[in-house]
Amino acid sequence: MDAANRRVLVDGQPVPLRDGREMDILLALYARRGDVVGYRELLEAVYAEPGVPYDDAMYYSDKEALQRAIARLCERIDPQRAYLTNKHGVGYCLSAAVA
Repeated sequence: MDAANRRVLVDGQPVPLRDGREMDILLALYARRGDVVGYRELLEAVYAEPGVPYDDAMYYSDKEALQRAIARLCERIDPQRAYLTNKHGVGYCLSAAVA
C-alpha cells in the first residue's frame, strides 16, 4: 500500500482500481490491518456523507455495494483471499502482513 499516493502495488506492480471508493475501502482496512473492521464502521468511513445521519436503510443498500467492491478488489489484488478476508456476519480484515 502506498497510502500517501493512493496506490496499490502487488509484487511491485501498480494495480488499477475502479474508483476512489475502492481505495477508501483499502485505506480504512489498512489503518486497522490485522483487526476485523465491522461492516457498519467500514460503511460509515467510506460511504457516509458528512453531516448526514447514517440510517439502517443506507446501511443495507451500501452493504451490497461494499460487498461488490470487496469482490472486485479481491479479484485484482488477492484472488487467493490470503490477505483480505471476510469474517462472515461481522466485517472484513486486511492481514497485518500487508505493508
